[in-house]
Parts: sequence; structure tokens; C-alpha cells
Amino acid sequence: IKYFKLAEEKAPYDTIVISNIAYLSKVTGDIETALEYYEKLKLYGNEEEKDFAGEQIRTLSAE
Repeated sequence: IKYFKLAEEKAPYDTIVISNIAYLSKVTGDIETALEYYEKLKLYGNEEEKDFAGEQIRTLSAE
């Protein structure tokens, strides 16, 4: 996650970086951060990314 956070500093709207931080946060159990980054993905992503982020948010919020 460390290197993706550095990448985010250089490109804060890069949805690939945002998506990777969200995913890695999710799989490491940091649900709060995962939700934060999936929200960012919904904000900056294309339609497919927004749909995916919404699905992930619903899933994580239900846990």
C-alpha cells in the first residue's frame, strides 16, 4: 500500500491507483480505508468503475 500512497501523491485522481489502494485495504482488513477509497473511485471513475465501487461499498457496508 505504501507505494500506491506515494503514487497517489503524484496522481491523486488516477483511478487505477485509487482502486488498488481500495482493494489492498479491503484484503488486509482495513475496511474503513477501503470504503474511503471506493468512495473516491465512485467520484473520479468512469461508469464501470463507479458501478464496481458502488458494489464494493454495498458489500463492505453489509459486513
